[in-house]
Amino acid sequence: MDSYTKLNDAAWDRLLRSVAKQFTDVTLKRGYQYYKQGRVTLDNPDDLEHLEAEVDGTIPYVVDVYPGKPSDSDCNCPVGSSCKHIAAVLMAWAEHQGRSVQSLANARTAAVSVPAAAPRYKAEAQRLAQEAVRIPEMSVAQWLALFERCLMPIADQVRNTNYAKQALGLIYKLKPELPPAAERLYELNALLYLMHHVAEPPNMYARGQSSYLGYFTHIAITDLHEAAMGCLARELPDAAADEPHWRDRLLETADALRTAMLRPGPTQDYDLLHYGGLWETWVSPSIGSEALYAEELRRLEDALPELPPQSRGAWNTAALRMRFSLSDDDGALALLREGAGRNRDASSSELVDLLASLARDGQWSRLLRWLTEAAPWIASRRPRDMEAYASLWDALVARLPEAEPLMWETFERMLPASGQLYESRLLAAGRYEEWMDIQLSYGREPLEYRATELAPLEKHAPHTLLPFYHQAVERYVALKNRAGYKSAVKLLKRLAKLYKKMKREDRWETFYELFELRHSRLRALQEELRKGKLS
Repeated sequence: MDSYTKLNDAAWDRLLRSVAKQFTDVTLKRGYQYYKQGRVTLDNPDDLEHLEAEVDGTIPYVVDVYPGKPSDSDCNCPVGSSCKHIAAVLMAWAEHQGRSVQSLANARTAAVSVPAAAPRYKAEAQRLAQEAVRIPEMSVAQWLALFERCLMPIADQVRNTNYAKQALGLIYKLKPELPPAAERLYELNALLYLMHHVAEPPNMYARGQSSYLGYFTHIAITDLHEAAMGCLARELPDAAADEPHWRDRLLETADALRTAMLRPGPTQDYDLLHYGGLWETWVSPSIGSEALYAEELRRLEDALPELPPQSRGAWNTAALRMRFSLSDDDGALALLREGAGRNRDASSSELVDLLASLARDGQWSRLLRWLTEAAPWIASRRPRDMEAYASLWDALVARLPEAEPLMWETFERMLPASGQLYESRLLAAGRYEEWMDIQLSYGREPLEYRATELAPLEKHAPHTLLPFYHQAVERYVALKNRAGYKSAVKLLKRLAKLYKKMKREDRWETFYELFELRHSRLRALQEELRKGKLS
């Protein structure tokens, strides 16, 4: 190839930037797969302005590519432009030109360096550094405005975990030394701002392309959410006299989270958890009061008429929290019943957290009412929340033993959702007959359980196992196959031990003689009985 046909460095850099803006990361990765599979045939690889190629896809696709302006390229596939076929052609051409195909394939993530140092951003970076010294006196709104300006240089990059780390680095680079409470509030607001920022489409998508959140974007959002929850899990440091703005910043953060969790979007459920966590661990312990809860409830009710239907579940959960904090249990339970048809995992976690606060505060009478009346709603939610709910019953009964009958009654009403919890607690409490009634009614098989699981019954209530084993033996024999006969023999051997333990060997001998007589024509069964040394 003659030297004049080679791509120079300036043109290569322009191509990388154009590809980063024009193609999604997923499209580039799929184009790279097509390139690696050798699906591209270039007709004129030495041309720097216009490439003609054929890509072997579902059918052979004809592709016209303009390396100097990839946005003008087109393909006769259903997508038509910015597709994986065009990306594959550019990569095959880059290889012919002696350039890094990997750089092109990773243009959205790896080929874009931190642009804050570029000449056009230097002046803004200097202004930001000058303004950052005022961060200790700024409001939360001013912090957020500063964050937005700080991230403008990287706004067009793909939103993934690498982007989130880079963005956090830029935000923390601005921060001067802060007092403890301000430090924690700055951390939380940075994480929340960045989570919402990552969930928004980059500028290239705002021009009309898809705003679908990709897999890696979703991972980044989830990581930021978990970091925010971790921040909230740590108590807010006591504010010293040199932190006059901490209360206003805390309430401003609460206002922002109220707005976020009432706005439909990909982070709404996360915002609801952040809202609850902020009130639970920061607002209530530090400045919580009836007046504050009443004011928050008023603001929620003011927002209600304008809410879209998909935000009503989040509103119910938030309003329930405020009525609960005001000890308005009638109003809070009414909201719970109203929202019972809305399957929101976030709100079930919120409710369990509220009930746990009653246990921590020793409000056992209130907890008893809530555990009883919330049972139907909890039963339709996640198993993890059911476990926490049942643990609260355990704590309550330890303090109020007279509530135990109501606990068993409530677990019974919650069947089948409470099945596993109910059964394990029956065994732990030594209520073996009731546990066995459930096994028989569900038609459970004894061989589904390990011998160690049934050992407490063999020791303390062996008589409860007799119908369990006898019925299963008859079912196994009725299968009339070798596997069924082997299972029947296993249980017959257990029955022999049980009768001996109960000192009723005569009843075992009578049963076994009749059993052999009834099934004397089943030769395979008789053979298994002999192998088991029962005959």
